[in-house]
Order: sequence, then structure tokens, then C-alpha cells
Amino acid sequence: MCCFTASRATRAAITLVHLRASSGSRPGAAPCRTFALLRRPNRLPRAYHSGDAEEIGWILRRLRGESSGAPLFAIGVSLGGNALLKWLGEDGRAKDVLAAAAAVSAPVDLMAAGDALGRGFNLVYTRAFLATMKKKGEASSSVFPESSTVSDAARAHAA
Repeated sequence: MCCFTASRATRAAITLVHLRASSGSRPGAAPCRTFALLRRPNRLPRAYHSGDAEEIGWILRRLRGESSGAPLFAIGVSLGGNALLKWLGEDGRAKDVLAAAAAVSAPVDLMAAGDALGRGFNLVYTRAFLATMKKKGEASSSVFPESSTVSDAARAHAA
């Protein structure tokens, strides 16, 4: 089982991983870039974004190759669930990789979710989330000053 997750949903994913491990499975968790559990910065100037499903496929194909024929299951939590579902829908060979998959609390309509986060009490979460993203962007900018995405984000924030 591989669990894809982001942010606070990591705790839920770790619980799922521990439950599977106690049953004799060999589980693993893959925190999405930028949302790493250990708060380590990326080693490359690449960050997770809502349409990023390519890395999901890469991870699962690698695990499939190392599984000795055992069935492979995946669970995506929150935005990790969104990315997993996107990969499942776009990759015609996903059925050759996974025995089953599930998504937990995955925002399916990201536009509607984004609109909802911009209203009412949700703004409390949105402001806190954006504050953490700003810090991560500033940290990335100091490590990767040549990255156009980092400098573009800095210009957008200044505007």
C-alpha cells in the first residue's frame, strides 16, 4: 500500500500505514512535495501543484517493480487523493499497476473548493495555509534564486 498525502492529512495517512503494517503488509507513505512531514526543503526547484499526477505514476510503477508480484494498493488523502484520482483517470495502464485505490477527503472540483476557501470561516484556514506557503516560497527562493517560478511568485506577492 502506498499512501499519498499533504499537510495535516499526513497524520491520517500515517495511521492508515500503521494499521496496514500491523496486518503484515509492507506499507509506505509519500508526502507530496512542499508538504513533507519532516519539513525538509525540496532538493530540486520543483513543487507539488494541483495537477501533478506524473510523480504518482512514477512512484507506483517503481513500487510495482519491487513488489515481487504482490498486489499493490494506494490511498490518497486530501490533495494526495486528488492527484491519485487524476492519475487513475488519465493513465490507461493504471489497472496494470494497482489492485485497488481509494481517496479520502479528496477535493474533486478544485475550482469549487478554491471558491469555498475564499468565503466565510474558511478564510481562517486559507490565511494560515497561505502564510505557510509564503514561508516555503521564500525558503525556496533563497535556495533556488534562478528559478523563474520562485521569482514569479515573489513578484506576484509584491504586486
